[in-house]
Amino acid sequence: MNVSISFHPSDKVLCYIRYSGGMEQGLKDRSTKEQALDIQKFCDTNNLILYHIYEDAGISGTSTKGRDAFFKMINFLK
Repeated sequence: MNVSISFHPSDKVLCYIRYSGGMEQGLKDRSTKEQALDIQKFCDTNNLILYHIYEDAGISGTSTKGRDAFFKMINFLK
């Protein structure tokens, strides 16, 4: 992954992952476990501290209804 980031080494970061499954996701279908592993690798490579992972599994991305972890993340950031 070749991404330009505006973080500094040892910055604490958090992430939000979501997986609803289903055919509509096609080849982009990635479990939350795979997403978390990739994010941890990214953090390790860039010397970032993964502070917390917020996860909503089995929740559609078409609305924010039922996305409890998403709202917990937003409240934490406030």
